[in-house]
Amino acid sequence: MHNRTLKDYIWRAWLVIPERVAGGPDWVDADRWDIEAKAEQPVDDDEAFMAMLRTLLQERFQLKVHWETRPGESLFLTVSKDGPKLTPGESGKHGYNNAHARLEATNLSMGEICGILSRNLKSPVVDQTGLTGAYTFTLQWNPGPADVATPEDAPSALRSEVAKAMTAQLGLRLENRRTPVQFLVIDGANWPTAN
Repeated sequence: MHNRTLKDYIWRAWLVIPERVAGGPDWVDADRWDIEAKAEQPVDDDEAFMAMLRTLLQERFQLKVHWETRPGESLFLTVSKDGPKLTPGESGKHGYNNAHARLEATNLSMGEICGILSRNLKSPVVDQTGLTGAYTFTLQWNPGPADVATPEDAPSALRSEVAKAMTAQLGLRLENRRTPVQFLVIDGANWPTAN
């Protein structure tokens, strides 16, 4: 990985959205680093790879973190009153293409969809649909309000447009609720040790 801040590495390694990483010195979100590492043997499991990245960050940056529950907001994905408008996936291809104002999903579970939405909307998305299985769909939304909003208002504008599109096109609802949320808090970090 190249030209990333320590915060970028942290949220990827702990599988949390960037907005849920708090604390640490100012440089964790400013200074950029290249990390080149090689495992002793091939690693096919994403969780095992992230565990190795966490260890590397803890050793090289003397990184110390802990989880903390704080008040916050989460998005809850539910089925709209008219029911879902989803096409069940077929065996075979699995994946997604996430372009500007468009999401093409092939054989994705609700959990996978919530993960994509969490990253796009910069807020945890909790699956409360009760839907099992995998689904294939194309979702398109109006990017205009988010594109012209101030940086502070853009995430909220994007959430609103995606929520409207999901209700109309997929029969799913995104509802914003105040909930306790988990933050990954940086207790301490130092510039990395030399190679």
